[in-house]
Amino acid sequence: MIISKIFDTKTGKIFNKINIIDLLFLLVILTMIIGLSYKIFFFRTKIAVDNKDIIYSIKIRDIKKNSEKYFKLGTELKDQNSGITLGYIKEKNINDFFDYVTKNDGSVKFSQKPDKIELILKIKANAIENKNSYLINGVYEIKNGSNIYFSTKYFETFGVVSDIE
Repeated sequence: MIISKIFDTKTGKIFNKINIIDLLFLLVILTMIIGLSYKIFFFRTKIAVDNKDIIYSIKIRDIKKNSEKYFKLGTELKDQNSGITLGYIKEKNINDFFDYVTKNDGSVKFSQKPDKIELILKIKANAIENKNSYLINGVYEIKNGSNIYFSTKYFETFGVVSDIE
């Protein structure tokens, strides 16, 4: 008897005023409004992006001795394809380059290649630290052992990244 007073089965209205489908629609809309307002006002996640200065090394192998003059301290390095700044040269070390060389008699010997050097550059850059890598300027990803193709104002080459600090 109480149910028949609350819900009229002939008209489908509750308390003879509101349709049950309209009530369900209003409940769905009300639930969506409450959920959206909760997400906007109470469920804020903070994303912290910590840019920091890093120093990493690039090892360039098998280049001509006279090419080292293009890598002066303070020189800007850029990505060859995108032109994104990869940092500035902070320090450079020049080593003799050794490789397997075939002699005139056909034997192979590990020896110094004349007129070739190995150049190790220390680069200072601004980067974001990720789980396994760094993003230079928030865009260019580097990690230990990765190849990096870069250019200075007068020289283009590639090297291997190492010793990220």
